Amino acid sequence: NTINFAKSSLGHALWNLDNKVVEDFNNAIFLDESFVYAGVFWDKQVVTERKRPSIKALGVKEIEESTEFITKSATMRFEEKDVGRFVVAVSRDSINLKIILNTLGTLALAIFVIAGVSATSLFVTRKYISLPLLQLHQSASKIAQGDLDAPIQVKTQDEFGILARNFDDMRGSIKTLVGELRESNRTLEERVEERTSEAASSMRAAEEARGRLVDALESTHEGFLLCDADDNVVLANPRFLEMYHGIADVVSPGTPYENVIGALVERGMVGTKRQDAESWYEQRLNFHRNPKGTHLYQLQDGRWVQVTERKTDAGGTVSVYSDITELKESEQRASNANHLITQSLRYASRIQAAILPAGDDMAAATSDHFLLWEPRDIVGGDFFWFQKLPNGYALILGDCTGHGVPGAFMTLVAWGLLDRMLQAAPDDKPSQVLSGLHEGVQALLGQNRVDGKTDDGLEAGICFVNTDTKELFFSGARFSLWHANGEETTEIKGDRASLGYRRYPPNTKFNDISVRFGNRSTFYMTTDGLIDQIGGPRRRSFGRKRFQAFIEENSGRPMDSQSDNLLEVLAMHQGNEVRRDDLTVLGFVP
Repeated sequence: NTINFAKSSLGHALWNLDNKVVEDFNNAIFLDESFVYAGVFWDKQVVTERKRPSIKALGVKEIEESTEFITKSATMRFEEKDVGRFVVAVSRDSINLKIILNTLGTLALAIFVIAGVSATSLFVTRKYISLPLLQLHQSASKIAQGDLDAPIQVKTQDEFGILARNFDDMRGSIKTLVGELRESNRTLEERVEERTSEAASSMRAAEEARGRLVDALESTHEGFLLCDADDNVVLANPRFLEMYHGIADVVSPGTPYENVIGALVERGMVGTKRQDAESWYEQRLNFHRNPKGTHLYQLQDGRWVQVTERKTDAGGTVSVYSDITELKESEQRASNANHLITQSLRYASRIQAAILPAGDDMAAATSDHFLLWEPRDIVGGDFFWFQKLPNGYALILGDCTGHGVPGAFMTLVAWGLLDRMLQAAPDDKPSQVLSGLHEGVQALLGQNRVDGKTDDGLEAGICFVNTDTKELFFSGARFSLWHANGEETTEIKGDRASLGYRRYPPNTKFNDISVRFGNRSTFYMTTDGLIDQIGGPRRRSFGRKRFQAFIEENSGRPMDSQSDNLLEVLAMHQGNEVRRDDLTVLGFVP
């Protein structure tokens, strides 16, 4: 009966956490001295229990297993839910009818008291506690299942109402947070997908690049060797192994580079008369570890190899080996040919210099003079001519088309015509010499024919000096004469037509200019090799003004001193610039 009464009355109290009722129930049972133990449990946790002093040291499990006691237990339920367990134990020795009757009386009284209390508690707790808690429980269950739109039904103004409103605020915050998390998750998934796609594309591109690199290394005509930061071989392409087939068995991934070139030395593949193998080994290893430019060496079989190396970002070394044997052989053939050509040109230069007038003849005819004649190449297209006349002498400076060999050939054409033209011209008509040269060049080069193929010519200046009358007659074809008389320097310009060339008619005429000279007079002529020479910080030409300024400053000095000074001024102006043309400058005192 006690067990049944506990099952019917204690479940509601346990559900509503009314420990006071439970404790009162236990205390009521212990009014009967036959009960030695009474305990109420909630999910294995003790809610309340009472023991007689004689068994105070025993636990509930020991009491249930002992044969000295009669124990009973019952599961308490409330609204079809397990809410706890009730355990009671009595002493076998004390059970008798009187105690049982007393117990029944006591229990009846307890039942009456508890029933009243329970009825009152049931009404109050159901309306003000159970129903609000049930509603909160139902809402919490829906929220736990993911329904964040589930409304909170509790509308009271007491603590449960406050709790419900706080709970509803929490539901709203959770809903907002979940929405933000979903959006963040969606964005993150999109980014992951995008990054995955980019990574896949990068991997494909890298694989394609690697494939192209492998194809290139396998098909290239150059040997390729890659070493890591520890100077061990990582990769050697087939061409490298072909070039060094004698050590192909040594070259494999992981082989130290010094072992590779050591094998070249040991197997006698390097070393020449000019350089022994050991010296080559040290030099080659030093260049490999400190690459600068290219390294060139010859193998014992005669092949030439050029090595270009550089360091990688990872500290390794990339080496490219080129078999330049054919190039070296071509260079040697070209060098031999160049040597023969140079020898021929030097011989031609001696011939060209021999044809030029002797300096002694000019020195005898003039009071003083200097002549600078510097072909840009071994032979050149500038020429000068001196010839005695009945009343004085003739001086001619010419600048033929081009320089080097083409220019030298043109000087031969001019020289072939000059002697005949000088013999036919009057002493005061140097222009007739120019006209004769013009017609002769056009005729010799076929420029007066429709089928002619050349368009070459020359520029020239001619001075006829009459020492008896102290008069100089000048005629120029795109050529100038400078006259310094001690007071001023004047540029006497010739005609604007050249000699030869198709664009000038065969009957082109030139003018004669007469100049009287005195004891302080000096005259100068120059080809455009001086005037057009580039130099200075602004890379400007030497120019006519600079030449005239030089004459004004130096005309009173000896001619050999003027020659030295002019070369010095030209060198300072030219600086590191290359010589552009042949150079010829003539200065003389009549």
